[in-house]
Amino acid sequence: MDKNFIEKNNLSKENYPSIGLILLIRPKVNKLSFKSLKSFKEIATNTHINKYITIPEDSYNLIKDKVEKIKKCEIILQPRNLNLGRNKLQFLNQKIKEDYVIFLHDDDLYSSSIAQISLNIISKFLPTALALKATFINSEDYILSRRNSSKSKKLVKLDHIAILFRYFLPFERTLICPSIFYKRSVLNKYWEKNPNTIGAHEDVKMNYYLSKMGVFLELKDINHYYYRIHGAQDSSNLNYKSYLKLISWLKNIEINKIIKFILLISSFLQFYFFKKEFSFKPRFFNNIFLIIRKELIKFRAGGNPTKNHYKQ
Repeated sequence: MDKNFIEKNNLSKENYPSIGLILLIRPKVNKLSFKSLKSFKEIATNTHINKYITIPEDSYNLIKDKVEKIKKCEIILQPRNLNLGRNKLQFLNQKIKEDYVIFLHDDDLYSSSIAQISLNIISKFLPTALALKATFINSEDYILSRRNSSKSKKLVKLDHIAILFRYFLPFERTLICPSIFYKRSVLNKYWEKNPNTIGAHEDVKMNYYLSKMGVFLELKDINHYYYRIHGAQDSSNLNYKSYLKLISWLKNIEINKIIKFILLISSFLQFYFFKKEFSFKPRFFNNIFLIIRKELIKFRAGGNPTKNHYKQ
């Protein structure tokens, strides 16, 4: 990162901010959850780094024996009335006291140094958010063939327009929400000013807000967060209505009109190509369209698995 890119903070180590890593375990624990627990256990900590595991209270007994083996880790049990993802994040954000928080998903994997690397960056720049670029893996922990060849370890700043580009241009790589460290105080301000959710894609609106409130950084190094692509994950099962809500939000934000026009056109094209159901006649054209759609979706999701395991 360019030294003149943004002013650094010369904090002594004892004055470093604190970060909290929260691993969200799903109610129906599966083998991927246990893999994530094992990976989470290996993350190095210190006096500025704290670990938390959260799970619905009714499901805690499913992981109790595994969790008790993880040292220096606090358990946060979720009450039954937490229905929306937004409510869950707000609940967890209020339960901890650290300056920064990351909400890790229990179908992903992490490097042992993810917390220390992130703490070093956060302490230098005190951003509103720090996103980690991820390596895409499949359900068997093998690296996918597309979008995982980057060797860059640069640290870059993303302004609010760059955030929109990452979500609304067709082959830009979106920011992975569970790989982002958020400044807790700014998250609280976001929820206060935005009491109504836009649904499943609210992370787009949230990251847009954080980028306007301060410095939003992204570390290009893909060796710290391993994002799993599989058919059962929530992001693979979002319906078209949730995407239309996101487009509606985009229509109403105040940005350059030309940029907004380009993003809206791109969004509608993606909606029609990737989301909307079509039926062409003759059937031959319909089959061709579905094959092309399937291949492009696979490309955007990371491609086919390679022979390289994520630990290699």
